[in-house]
Amino acid sequence: VETSSSLLNLSELQLHALDSLPTLTAKFSNLQELNISDNQITTLASSLSTHTSLTRLVCSKNHLTDISPIATLPSLHSLF
Repeated sequence: VETSSSLLNLSELQLHALDSLPTLTAKFSNLQELNISDNQITTLASSLSTHTSLTRLVCSKNHLTDISPIATLPSLHSLF
């Protein structure tokens, strides 16, 4: 069972069966890898730009038309 404390230290997150990306709160400030591949997502939430620890974003097999919310992520090294 995950506690709220361990969720705050979450470094990797994989989400499935989405048609839009949920807002990831600042509580996930340690998030380094986000996998949202193989969904029906068309836009990335603007709140994604606040996750400056994010180093890898896997967003293939979606219907993205705008990825500008990630343009300013300083640690992002891998985008798939």
